[in-house]
Amino acid sequence: RNSSLLSVIAAFVFASGFLPAAEPSEVEAAPPPPLQLQQLTVPGLPATALIVEPRALEAYPVTLTTVTPPVAAGELLEAADRTGLTLAALEEKQSRALARVAVPEARTPQVLPKFFRYEITAGDTISGIAQKFGVRSDFIIWNNIHVVDDADLLTIGDVLRVPSVEGILHDVRFGQTLTEIAEIYEAAVQDILDFPANAIANPNVLTEGDTLLVVGGERIPPPWQSSIVIVSREASSTGFIWPVVDLITSYFGPTHPLGIDINAPYVPVAAAQAGQVVFAGGDLCCSYGLYVDIVHAGGYETRYAHFSEVYVSIGETVAQGQIIGVSGNTGRSTGPHVHFEIRRNGYIVNPLRFLP
Repeated sequence: RNSSLLSVIAAFVFASGFLPAAEPSEVEAAPPPPLQLQQLTVPGLPATALIVEPRALEAYPVTLTTVTPPVAAGELLEAADRTGLTLAALEEKQSRALARVAVPEARTPQVLPKFFRYEITAGDTISGIAQKFGVRSDFIIWNNIHVVDDADLLTIGDVLRVPSVEGILHDVRFGQTLTEIAEIYEAAVQDILDFPANAIANPNVLTEGDTLLVVGGERIPPPWQSSIVIVSREASSTGFIWPVVDLITSYFGPTHPLGIDINAPYVPVAAAQAGQVVFAGGDLCCSYGLYVDIVHAGGYETRYAHFSEVYVSIGETVAQGQIIGVSGNTGRSTGPHVHFEIRRNGYIVNPLRFLP
């Protein structure tokens, strides 16, 4: 029975065109029409349902998960998930977040120097220089007594020390204290300490030769500078008097061939003889420091060195015993004193031969 059934199916498939018949080798047969099969009934088998039944795809809801990536500093957020926040709101939110974690730029406070160096050029005046640096003219003059002989006559090329704020530049002497320095210029110790450029680590220990800016200080004229003061001292047969009266610390000789040194801790210095000032000034740091040269009658010339203050100017005529400055420790010096020299006809001589 099974073999008979298979024979019937094969015959049906062949007759229906499922398998192609043999074609002539030279004549191309037309393609058979497409077979549309709705239902297939085979004897002995139940009716077969449609081979293909069209069905609609079913849609299932899928839950979306929104993942927010970490935000790096400076990265702009985008409202890709349509949360309703505007871009401006996101930027504002991000700015607030960054403000909480942003590290502000490190700012180094500006530290003013103690002074500026200024080279005099054509057309400069004391008042004009003072205006450039925002200080009074007095502070230009007071801090440059070794350069400025006449406030109305400046020399092109000379270099001035201009304090960064109003005050006096002071070179520390051996053994000086802040209290002593402040008293000299009627200033406050705390103002000196508080000025950063002074960099005073220990107010009880000052280094000799250091320059301090005495903030708010002024050069107070001592009593003997209010007018020409002449001290009365015994003169020698050659007509000279002692510039200061104190101990001799270095005598004239092979190891000290230029003159003598006299102990003088910031005291007034007198002209040893009447004459005319041919030099007044010098360099605070080197050699003689601040010094004065005076020429006298008879071919004599005297030199007074290491002043802290100079009270005379080039060309000025001075009387014997007139105060010409204050002793100090400027230049190449190991302590406050007066270096005193006498020259005769241009030759250095031993001052003790001409002093009483």
